Amino acid sequence: FKILFIPISYLIFGISTFDVLLSGQAIYFQLATASIATHILDLFGIPVFRSGQLITLPHIVLDVATACSGINHTLALCGLAVPLAMVTQKSQWGIPLLVLEAFFVGIVANGIRVAAIGVWTHAVNSADVHGPMDVFLVSSAFGLGFILLLILAALQGRISWKNLAVHPKEGKLEGQRSSVNLHWAAAIAGIIFIGTGSYLFLHEVKPVPLPAPFEGVP
Repeated sequence: FKILFIPISYLIFGISTFDVLLSGQAIYFQLATASIATHILDLFGIPVFRSGQLITLPHIVLDVATACSGINHTLALCGLAVPLAMVTQKSQWGIPLLVLEAFFVGIVANGIRVAAIGVWTHAVNSADVHGPMDVFLVSSAFGLGFILLLILAALQGRISWKNLAVHPKEGKLEGQRSSVNLHWAAAIAGIIFIGTGSYLFLHEVKPVPLPAPFEGVP
């Protein structure tokens, strides 16, 4: 039970438990996102006024809708923080601390994303609110949050990322093999990430004409 407790408990991130629990609290995520974005836009010298989740700029009004609350990517970051903390953190309090930090990192990253939309629409008079190729969609907040989470894990764990896969007691040859395996794993993960991202950005869904009308189907 002790061995299987963590992997079985980790499956909670695969079901909609947190989505159901936090769905009624989405408005607070929206308000936090709008507040963070407003302060960032003010630092950029852009005139801004916030009323609830509505951000009024001279050129546009941004509505931090429920879909933009950041709950999904925040939960994804928390789920990602669990194995990341188990690998990188040395103290027993490092795991819950990194998961808690992932929660706040997700909210801050979403605020930065909304602020970036305001800066983009202010600097470039474009009808495409989410930027070229939709770079300012919610996935961008997850990417930014993931980078911030890696930095926090490295700073708090006090480990060498270069020797992450090498145990101190291993021999030189075994250490070199582990390092090579780590590099190959990183390369394959990068290829999968780039391939998936390219497909999402370049693939365009088009309607396919039916060979026969629906009326002819018995």
